Amino acid sequence: MHAKSPALRIAAALLLLLSLPWWIAAQDVDASPGDEAVRIWGSVVDRVTGGPIPSALITILPFGSEGEPFWSGQSDAEGSFLTDLMPPGSYEMEVEVLPFSRLTHLLLLTRGGRVDVRVEMVTVDYELPPIVVVATRLTKLESGGFYARREAGRGTFLTRADIAERSPSRLSELFRTIPGARIIQGEFGQGDAIRLRGGCTPVYVLDGVVLSGPVVLDELFPVAGVEGIEVYHGAAAPMEYVGSTSCGVVMLWSRDPTTGTGSPFTWIRLITAVGFGALIALLAAG
Repeated sequence: MHAKSPALRIAAALLLLLSLPWWIAAQDVDASPGDEAVRIWGSVVDRVTGGPIPSALITILPFGSEGEPFWSGQSDAEGSFLTDLMPPGSYEMEVEVLPFSRLTHLLLLTRGGRVDVRVEMVTVDYELPPIVVVATRLTKLESGGFYARREAGRGTFLTRADIAERSPSRLSELFRTIPGARIIQGEFGQGDAIRLRGGCTPVYVLDGVVLSGPVVLDELFPVAGVEGIEVYHGAAAPMEYVGSTSCGVVMLWSRDPTTGTGSPFTWIRLITAVGFGALIALLAAG
């Protein structure tokens, strides 16, 4: 049996995306409370067998609190659970399910992003203690170098919290507050275009991949689908993009699933805005 070529794999992935029901493909994400929000992605397993434990009751309370829990829920058939967004802080996690020993564990959530928690339970007739393994993952903006470039101070940066504070109805409206950027109103039903200093058209980069062809931001993303924006003029752009443009670069980061719910961005909008070539490039890069 011959292995599929990369082109065939990309074509198959594209076909799968296009076959999704419209109500899945068009799902937008909700706004998050800010950059520092934490979400716990957890699993509850039997420490002896390693098998998942369904229907475990998980309760998370602020440490030292005797009131209502911050979040509570049950593990699913695979032993998995996903909490709501929480601010960093000290929490007490309780896990209960028969015939396993009850577990209480202190969680110190010191930074925003995704936290993976593995709860290993033992039955009451075992002498082994239950344990909790905690690992923190980098958010998309951290792993993509967003904050490191912001520290260098060479561009204009908008985080999810900045976007939520401005409450724009369309993505292009954010550029009214960006120095050196202006909006050209679209004609005949076309979306507004973004121009940088001198009236030039910037290069657009989505999650690290350069988009080819004309890009209309308002057709590419809903406002709630963007995690961060970087705007650079001329030679101030990151080194890897300086040779591809003398105008500037607009870098877009799709919504990070660790800080929000739903699809990071809408595939149908992406196809409409940039065409199949850019979509195939994104699939190949992934």
